[in-house]
Amino acid sequence: MVGDWKKAEMEERGELEKEREPMIQKSPAVVIRTNTHLESRFCSTKVKEWARRNLLLILTVVGVLMGVFIGFMARMTEYSEETVMLVSFPGDILMRMLKMLILPLIVSSLISGLCGLDAKSSGKMGSRALIYYFVTTMLAGITGIVVVLLIHPGNPEVKKMKKQENNERVKVLDAFLDIVRNMFPDNLIKATFEGVRTSYVRKENATSDEDFTRHIVHINGINVIGLIVFCVAFGLVAGQMRSSGQVLIEFFVVLNDCIMKMVELIMW
Repeated sequence: MVGDWKKAEMEERGELEKEREPMIQKSPAVVIRTNTHLESRFCSTKVKEWARRNLLLILTVVGVLMGVFIGFMARMTEYSEETVMLVSFPGDILMRMLKMLILPLIVSSLISGLCGLDAKSSGKMGSRALIYYFVTTMLAGITGIVVVLLIHPGNPEVKKMKKQENNERVKVLDAFLDIVRNMFPDNLIKATFEGVRTSYVRKENATSDEDFTRHIVHINGINVIGLIVFCVAFGLVAGQMRSSGQVLIEFFVVLNDCIMKMVELIMW
């Protein structure tokens, strides 16, 4: 009896499979439509996921384009100084909040990132950061010089070429020495809000345009390159302390997470 029952069940399954085969063979259009529908749903899902992940970038680009468009349209009419101040006030507040987080973000991110690496990897990362800062600084200086020579802002009088070459040669040397000086600040607390720069002061009773004295002056602004050097060294030392420095490492890791959350809140 059991054998007959199994045989009947197998025959029934075989008949069902035979019934399904012609249905599948006779309906290729249904299969094509189904595949096309699945592909479209897959693409739409991918687009939605990409838009969800990059929503901040999309909104930023849209905001920039809207700001440019509104700015050009607003130039057609004249506004009072107070109106311009009120319109720029939200942007000013946003920039102030972001600048407020620059210092803790640099310190916490560098130290927390370098503490978990070995000395070789940390040295490579630190050297790359310094090279990046040096290259971008030099590019910014070259761009400024080129723009000044091309458009002459304020319509200044053009000096003699020989004198310009000598002045540029001195300025490039001073800029390089200033970068090295700022890499090793004499006061770490002062490096958080000021750096140093070479300045030329005309001598008293000078009769020539070349009678200048070189002075090292302090300028307002974060000494970024000095903080990078210190944080790289600090991260290397803290990473080599192993278990005795674990509490300090965890502190900077948590601090970095908090700062990143604050940056995310400000940007949104």
